Amino acid sequence: MALFSKLKSSKNNDRDITLLKRDEYKSIIVLIDNPENIVHNLLHKSFINADFSYLTNRSEKLDISTGNNYTFHKKDLTFAKVKNERLSNLLTLKFDLLIDLSQQNDSLKYFTERLNAGLKIGCFDTTKNFFYDLLVEKKETIGEILKQMEQQIDLLTIKR
Repeated sequence: MALFSKLKSSKNNDRDITLLKRDEYKSIIVLIDNPENIVHNLLHKSFINADFSYLTNRSEKLDISTGNNYTFHKKDLTFAKVKNERLSNLLTLKFDLLIDLSQQNDSLKYFTERLNAGLKIGCFDTTKNFFYDLLVEKKETIGEILKQMEQQIDLLTIKR
């Protein structure tokens, strides 16, 4: 997967970065390694007016994801081309916010760079910081990470 993490894209280089108050976010995409780690209640508490989509890993080649749940398998990519139609369609959508909670998967970074989002937030990582508009420290739990995100957004939008 190192091949995909080193690919360069110019698609989102001139995108507009938009910082909103937490209650103004309407569409959010969350990238997370394991679907079992999704914390719906914490996300909805943090962003009360938002609809959420999720992109997670899957071990099976066959994609049976539905609705706003998307899954990724390494066979979905070939030399920077997305073969999976659902994932191709996902790349055409516009989100207000991208939250990257993936910790160990470089393949999801391909989507971090290419997804169209007004603001991209991720954990501080010396090799991937350039993907994000806002960084938070890695913490033990997703709840702690989300709390930092809330605090940073609230601080940056306090005068709005």
